[in-house]
Amino acid sequence: MLWLVKRKRRLRQGRGPNESYFFVMNELAKRVLQWQGFHASEKEASAGYLQTIGELEEQIEELLHPDKTRPPPPPHRHGLPDERHGSTHKFSITQSVLLDDGAVEARTHTFYLIVACYANGAVGEIYIRKAMDRENFAAIFDCWCLMVSLGLQCGMPLGKVIEKFWAWDFEPKGATSNREIAFCTSPVDYIVKYLDLRYNQGRHYKQMLGE
Repeated sequence: MLWLVKRKRRLRQGRGPNESYFFVMNELAKRVLQWQGFHASEKEASAGYLQTIGELEEQIEELLHPDKTRPPPPPHRHGLPDERHGSTHKFSITQSVLLDDGAVEARTHTFYLIVACYANGAVGEIYIRKAMDRENFAAIFDCWCLMVSLGLQCGMPLGKVIEKFWAWDFEPKGATSNREIAFCTSPVDYIVKYLDLRYNQGRHYKQMLGE
């Protein structure tokens, strides 16, 4: 669509906004019709040509002023192939627990994060397993991983997942076995920090540091 951007720049130099809009729409509609097999000249516009202009105007109006009362269109899910690239990452969180007698006990929780990727390296699926796990704990994490995986496969950016779940606070939390992530406020916080460093070029880390 580079031709359209250049066209708009040239039009803005010598025409008003309404006239520029008309010429841009005129050019865009003609390109669409050419792809569909029409060959409309500049002077003779067919009924299909005028109808295409109207449809494009409605689409642009919808983009500029979306109707928030209507739900968005259903997304298209891009599932992972049966054979997928990925990695398994082992990490642990050491939490300090205050006992009834006033003593402090260090408890270490070990996790296994499984990340599955598309052929281009983009994350499409995550799973987490905990050593010696409780059934209810595993079920909650399975639900969360499934929700995130479906979102990624339907086009949700990985950066948005990282942003929304960054610094979620619940136990277990504490020091980690990863030198790059010295402390986390929850297993979910650790996971999104790891995904940011490993698959998002640390963009959210840099944003938090103001870089």
